[in-house]
Amino acid sequence: MVNARRSIIYKEISYMEFFIGGEQTLEFEFIRKLSNRPFWRKLDNASNCALRLFNNASYICTLIHWADYPPLHLKEYFDIAQDGHEEPIWKDYICPATLALVVNWLNSKECYEVWSDERGGEEIQVLCKETCEAIKKMYLCVEGRQEDFQALINIDSSRPSGFIKKGEAFNYREPLEIIEAPDVSFDDIVYSFDYIIDKLKEISETEDNNYEKSLKGFIVDLKLRLNKVPSGFNDQGSLERVYDIIDRYLGVPNVGNKASEGNLSIPSNVISAFNGQTGQPCFTSKQMGILLTAVGRLTEKDNPPGKTTLGDVVQRIAGYKSKTANANMKGQISEEEKKTVYDVLKEKFPNLADEVMKVF
Repeated sequence: MVNARRSIIYKEISYMEFFIGGEQTLEFEFIRKLSNRPFWRKLDNASNCALRLFNNASYICTLIHWADYPPLHLKEYFDIAQDGHEEPIWKDYICPATLALVVNWLNSKECYEVWSDERGGEEIQVLCKETCEAIKKMYLCVEGRQEDFQALINIDSSRPSGFIKKGEAFNYREPLEIIEAPDVSFDDIVYSFDYIIDKLKEISETEDNNYEKSLKGFIVDLKLRLNKVPSGFNDQGSLERVYDIIDRYLGVPNVGNKASEGNLSIPSNVISAFNGQTGQPCFTSKQMGILLTAVGRLTEKDNPPGKTTLGDVVQRIAGYKSKTANANMKGQISEEEKKTVYDVLKEKFPNLADEVMKVF
């Protein structure tokens, strides 16, 4: 799953009205049925639990939105729904109730409209089915659990969602919102920096014919925002380390925290990346695509894979998003990109290096 803290990906909602909307909404029907369940009546802090339940469900849906194949991450979704609680009422009742809300949202018309342009509905249906089956198996012996879950997923499908809006990924936090967010700790930023930079690069790399300009704009904006971070982000030594990470990731000369649009210089062709664990240079997603295209042409001569169909393999080998890798391979491949790959291979794999230079 995503290697980033929750606060980096998701902005918490502090009041229930944000989720529920009017009385005719899916969410209103859900909270009404939830309030009538026997376990819910035993809670002393039902309002706080409800808000946490809705935030957890929304966070799970946000992760599902960005996952390449959500059913593979079902265990993590259960862990989020359990919310770190060990008491039986959370493990046996509130956790599956949270997942019931997830299933309701995923099956809603509004959710389909949000995602219809980005993914087919089949994997979402698989996830909903596997969630329901897992709950049935896990809570077979828990008194009333099956009845609770069935009641909570039996929501009138004609009811509109009061929360999900077309074109929005639940309460996903845009990368450039993170730096100034008062609810994001500096530790969260440092821990999640690979994710933040990857998201910035993903956005900039998919800009049509405007890669350099958009990337420069993002990095300038990010550095300027770091200079205005709230109290609690004022550890200058730590900030300098973050500036250095930004510079190394994007191939930017080290200009420290004095970055401005006037003195920030970015090479005309940004063709470097760094391993987030070792800090060593490595291939970008496009360079990995070039390499694998050349490998495919040599090893799969009768049916070589297309250069824009290798995203899944690139993701499994190097961790780059498959959609980004495919997008980066569209159009003409620059000689500089090919030469970067060629130079790595030429001594040990001369035939493969020659094939790299034929990729177009």
